[in-house]
Amino acid sequence: ESAIGFLYKNANEEKMEPEEKIWGSAFLSLIHAEYILEMLKIKPHAVLGFCSGETHAILAHGIWKDLGALREDIQKKEVFSHELGGDFQVISNRWGLFSEEQNTLPWQSYRVFAPKDVVLDAIVHERRVFLTIINAPTDIVISGDPVACLRVVQALKQKSIRTLDFNISVHTPEIKDYWEPYWQIHSRETYPNLNIRFYSAYLGDTYVLTQEKIADALTGQIMNCVDFPNLIEKAWEDGIRVFIEHGPHSACSKWIHQILGDKEHVAVGLDYYGESSLNRVLMTTAQLFAVGVPMELEELRSRLNELELNSTPLLFSKTSKRFPAHLATIPQKLSLFQSQVKYLLLAPVLPSPFDP
Repeated sequence: ESAIGFLYKNANEEKMEPEEKIWGSAFLSLIHAEYILEMLKIKPHAVLGFCSGETHAILAHGIWKDLGALREDIQKKEVFSHELGGDFQVISNRWGLFSEEQNTLPWQSYRVFAPKDVVLDAIVHERRVFLTIINAPTDIVISGDPVACLRVVQALKQKSIRTLDFNISVHTPEIKDYWEPYWQIHSRETYPNLNIRFYSAYLGDTYVLTQEKIADALTGQIMNCVDFPNLIEKAWEDGIRVFIEHGPHSACSKWIHQILGDKEHVAVGLDYYGESSLNRVLMTTAQLFAVGVPMELEELRSRLNELELNSTPLLFSKTSKRFPAHLATIPQKLSLFQSQVKYLLLAPVLPSPFDP
């Protein structure tokens, strides 16, 4: 509850610091990865992450095995509580002041629902406003000096704009002076998995996992704009068609639908805001089963039977549901080091995974 409770509270309840949210999201992602990889035995062809999710993915797949030590290092170095957040020491040092107004924090972020070109036109004359994240074609994050950001917001008054309650100075070259300390924290003992392709938002492509290259990828990502559409389109071009989101609220799944549009794909999440966690996990499992994703269901059936034997009510509807299967064969790369292409056949007609 203390780790991930913030994900399910309403906006008026006590707010958590960005660092607490990062670790809460990491915890939820690791739980979901355990379910997908260990209980269902799904074998992914590729892994990609959104922002801090790229680090969470490294941890979830055992590439790093020292989550506790990583968290301790980040807290000890005050990465998010002092350097990149809190009193924003890195930005304050770079700019030499707190903002255009004294005694205020030097950083604020806004989510703008408008095309990238429109947003770029609005910030072109602002030296301290930056395009930091492209979530989807018309879902953009800008960040920078609060006073300068407010001018941009006023210039974009015809657009839908939302203040982000996640105030840390990331995804901008303005923190490039912090490259070495951040790189050192993320240069960790590494256990590569050669059977899975890992994507880097910084590189916009897959890369070979080594201790140094992971540190390069994660440090480069936090100091440059995250272009999520570019990453998703690259994965799709490489043959990825099924995306399973492990983080909170399934925002990335929604963005993937917006990015890929009518292109054949399946994007599902394991957590929806306002929905029973058990219900969502089971419905997502059924969707993946329907499109032919290979999985093992014995342990899941056993756990569900235990719930019923203990008289714990299941929270999902018992009505029949239909999920679309693939309409055509799908090319899928086998490995970063192989050029062969495997074709996934049409999903077979199979019984419900929840039938006794």
